[in-house]
Amino acid sequence: MCIGESTTQNQYPPFLEEVLNKSNIGIKFSVIDKGLVAADTNLIASQLEKNIKRYHPDMVVAMIGINDNGIHMPAEFNRSSKLSLTSLKVYKLAQLLLVHIKNKIGTEDTIWDKKTEPDIPYLRLGGELEAQGQIESARHTYKKAIELNPNDIDAYFRLALLSTNPAERKEMLKKVFHFYKMLIETAGINDTPDLNYFFTVFTSFDETQIYSKELEGLLKMILARDSRNSDAALNLFYMFLKQRRYDEAEEILKKGIMLHNDTWSTGEARMFDCFAILYHDIGKSALSEDYLRKAGELRRQRYPEVTINNYKKIKAILDENKIKLVCVQYPLRSIENLKGIFDKESNIIFVDNEFSFKNALKKMSYKDLFIDLFAGDFGHCTENGNRLLAENIATAILSSTSTTRELKNP
Repeated sequence: MCIGESTTQNQYPPFLEEVLNKSNIGIKFSVIDKGLVAADTNLIASQLEKNIKRYHPDMVVAMIGINDNGIHMPAEFNRSSKLSLTSLKVYKLAQLLLVHIKNKIGTEDTIWDKKTEPDIPYLRLGGELEAQGQIESARHTYKKAIELNPNDIDAYFRLALLSTNPAERKEMLKKVFHFYKMLIETAGINDTPDLNYFFTVFTSFDETQIYSKELEGLLKMILARDSRNSDAALNLFYMFLKQRRYDEAEEILKKGIMLHNDTWSTGEARMFDCFAILYHDIGKSALSEDYLRKAGELRRQRYPEVTINNYKKIKAILDENKIKLVCVQYPLRSIENLKGIFDKESNIIFVDNEFSFKNALKKMSYKDLFIDLFAGDFGHCTENGNRLLAENIATAILSSTSTTRELKNP
């Protein structure tokens, strides 16, 4: 059973099952995907015992903790074939608003004020119907939300991304873009809307490249209004990087806007990540590796206390149920940091994804391995990245002779 957040849900687990079963060691493997978009380790740990009782796994693979840093990439890239959309790329981005909607509508226990926000219950219901594969019902529900609130950007977006008609999708996206543009243009310094999901979508769809100049203008306008807006700087940097406008991308980094983040070390690590990516793409490998090292040193200072505590809680629950723990480090990050959480505890398989991903980057670009770079040095994986993750995890599991013996003789 694989647990984690959006870097797990519908990402590497199906490839892991494929790789494990190709090993032909006399064991039939089933991989259960219990990743959950936007989950932090509190939520993951709280659901573990329930999932153990339901699925009875022999081992649990955990790649967790990135959301404990306050990084909540508003994206879920679902590889399910339930939706008959016209493009896999469109569907990967079709889940982009789910976390945004979730944040807007609150928790299960929220008492809705139907007078002030009558559309919100319909957004939640639409999301639940989508998750169940009831797409037509979800579309109808989002249309109801728009009837109640004609300016509901989220509902328009969901309808656009669920549409199988390219012309309809294009028209809906046009409405979303201009709604959001209006919000940005009229916002004050302290109430600029969430930029990350908006710019990720409108710089990723091939059919929306017509908005490129407008997007650039909006980002520059935000920075002119608020020179400390690190999200605007980051998005403008990525835009320039994709367009190979390397001098302009470097100039943004040199201004140090990203240092104005939640904490100095977080902003500095993110900026070093960006320098590393830039220099990698322009062929300055030594500089790129140096900046990756600097970013890694900042992150190595310590894990958040909540991550440490929840990892230990998960290990205790698994020990009680005689289930082996497989701890997976994120791509490009040091496995030694993860091992440090457990000190001298045994019965854990650790999976290193630092050196294999670094070696892969010697032959390809970041965009070949990652769809985005929400964590600074890594992001949600492409198929290439997810296959590499799966191969590393499978190798670690299969090379553990004690684990193979336990699986054959439960």
